[in-house]
Formats: sequence, C-alpha cells, structure tokens
Amino acid sequence: LSERRLEEAYSDLDRAIALSSSSPWARILRAVCLLAEGRFDQARPELAAAAKTKAARPAVLAVEAVGLGQSGQARAAVNLLSQESGPGWLLGLRGMLRRGADDLPGSLADLSAALAGERSAWIYSQRADVYNRSGFYKEALGDLEALAALMPASAEPHAHAANIYFDQAFYKEALEGMDKALKLEPKSSSLLARRARFLFVMNRLDEAQKDLDMAARLDPRNSQTRFERLMVLILRGKEKTAQAEIAAGALPEALGAY
Repeated sequence: LSERRLEEAYSDLDRAIALSSSSPWARILRAVCLLAEGRFDQARPELAAAAKTKAARPAVLAVEAVGLGQSGQARAAVNLLSQESGPGWLLGLRGMLRRGADDLPGSLADLSAALAGERSAWIYSQRADVYNRSGFYKEALGDLEALAALMPASAEPHAHAANIYFDQAFYKEALEGMDKALKLEPKSSSLLARRARFLFVMNRLDEAQKDLDMAARLDPRNSQTRFERLMVLILRGKEKTAQAEIAAGALPEALGAY
C-alpha cells in the first residue's frame, strides 16, 4: 500500500472502530495495516483488544504470529500458535512459520496434517517448498502437480516445478515446465528471463537471446534482464552490438553493480 492509501485505510478503520468499538474486525485490519509498515509493537494493542471476542481469536493469533515471523521471531510465533488448537489453516500457518524457524520436519508434519483436513492450494505450495528444501524433490513435484490441478489457470505451479527440475539437472523437463508456464502467461517478463537462464546453461544462446529480447521489451526498466541480455550478446560474438547499446546508455545502473 502507498502512504496515501494507508492513511485512507487508517481513516476508514478509525471511523469503523468509533461506530462499533466492540467489533474486533476493524481492529484486526488496523493491525494488518500497521504490520505492513513494520510497526509490530503498535499492532499488538489492537490485537489484544480484538482478542476479547472469541470468534476473532484465530484471526488474532494468525496476525500476531505473522508479525512475530516478520520481526525475526519465528520460534516465538510457532510457540504462540501451539498454545491452543484452531482451524486447519492455522495449522498450515504454523507449518510455514516452522520452516522459518528451520524446523523442516515439524513444518512438514503441520502442513501434511492441514492438508489431511482440506485440499488447500496455498498449503500444497508451501509443502512443496518444504519437501524440496528437505531433499524430497519427487514429493515436491507431486504436490505441484496437485496444485496445478487445483489452479489450472496459474503459471506458478509449472514454473516452480521447472525450477526444481533445473536444480536436479533435468534440463529437458525444466524447459517443458517453463513452456507450460509461459503458455499461461506469455507476456511474463520474469518467466521469459527464467527460461533464458535455463537455455543459457544448456548453451542454447540464440534461444536465450530471443527470450531476453522479449523480456527487456516487456520490462525495459529491469536492469538485471538487460545485463543478462548484453552478456549473451557478447558470448554470441555480438560485441559491437553490445558496446553500441552500452554507449547509448542501455545499462548504466546495472554495470555499476558488476
């Protein structure tokens, strides 16, 4: 949220609290806005007031736990969510926070228990990441297949799977996954740049160049993409083209970082 939009949000929420001081939901939303600004200490009184309503307790716990996680206190967040039982999504949140606390076995246990109660897209996504971090890449790919079935219009499950295949040096499968992602989002500059990196490692520089050309057109302000594009030009023996573009100011800020 921009500063102006946050001010508008605070104004509306303050009015809602004034109209119904006993309702917890405006206070919870106000706490979320404060967290968006990194003001966790100021969010806590709002959450304490909202927690007086029993129905709001799971939401209060979730927001407070996220705040603790954002402030580098993942273990404290896990302990908070372990104090009482709650709905399955709260268990899934604890699993995510356990990952942040470097408790991968506990994270897998929580996320799996949450999925046993409900086939949730975001929990499949989180468990796939934890499986992959734990070295179980086949299980991670299985979760991403389930996620793709739940979200057939989303490119993310295919792109995520492509990254896992690429890390395992299954380059053919990685490209196939990225191709599926790009069919769903053909004008995604980030996906094009990612596929270009795959092609670069496979020494398919002409194809990498095409992807980077398109990515740079779609997002001309992305200095990383422009830098990679110039590097491929040079590796393809197109030094004069690269030098001419640099001289024309194609990449002044990115060159300073390398």
